[in-house]
Order: sequence, then C-alpha cells, then structure tokens
Amino acid sequence: MTGVGQHWLRRLVHETLAAVRDRLQETLPGVLLAERGLVGLRDALVGIHFPADGRDLEAARTRLV
Repeated sequence: MTGVGQHWLRRLVHETLAAVRDRLQETLPGVLLAERGLVGLRDALVGIHFPADGRDLEAARTRLV
C-alpha cells in the first residue's frame, strides 16, 4: 500500500477548487474588502493553494487570516 503523494493531493485540491469555485459566495462585504485591500474569497482559496508568486500567496494568506 502506498501513501498519499503530493502530486495526487495537489491534483485533488485543484479539481475540488475547479468544481466549487463558481459556487463559493463571498463572506465579507465589498466595502471591507476594498478598505483593507483584500482579495476575494475565491481568489484567496486558489492563491493559497496555487499561488502565482509570493505576492499572490501573501494576499491569499492575509485574506484568509
């Protein structure tokens, strides 16, 4: 029996995000997002798992924290 590999897990996360991304609803008011310079929930979830760069990762982490 083999363990859960990183490639398998990343693929599963990618597929799950793709399946639910359009159904996720923002939980914070738009005014608050704008005032604090936060990214939306959808972008944060994608950015935390698949960041394009360090800035993308930090924006996602800040939003989710």
